[in-house]
Amino acid sequence: MNIGYSAKENTFFLLDEEAAYRESGTWQDDIIPVPDDVWTRFVGEPPEGKQRGPGKDGLPAWVDIPDQEGRIIEENQAIKYALLERADTEIRMLTVVQEVYGLNDEEKKSLGAWKEHLADIYRLEVNGKDKVNWPLAPGKG
Repeated sequence: MNIGYSAKENTFFLLDEEAAYRESGTWQDDIIPVPDDVWTRFVGEPPEGKQRGPGKDGLPAWVDIPDQEGRIIEENQAIKYALLERADTEIRMLTVVQEVYGLNDEEKKSLGAWKEHLADIYRLEVNGKDKVNWPLAPGKG
């Protein structure tokens, strides 16, 4: 078989079908011909913790699977801090109103709800890969 590899697309192409690829707009300008044994090795099952990706030479290589868990943890931490900041802002605003004018019954309930919401968020564990059940902001549930 006449096979080529595109590092840009991380995929193999049948070189004999170049015209069809060009016609469909899928032909890549970085395709390098590869021997059959390279194609056979890299269309098979990857080693544990690896996936096919472009090597430094533009040929396929087994590369480490990106740390998905670390990315998820970072995203969850960012969400947590944004929610904490929002709750803190609401609490500070209501506290200022309380100090200046006092709070009506609705504002007192709101202040208590925002404090509880802040505490709920603060106690959330977001350092794992498990899905986080984010509490709804007061008035949203």
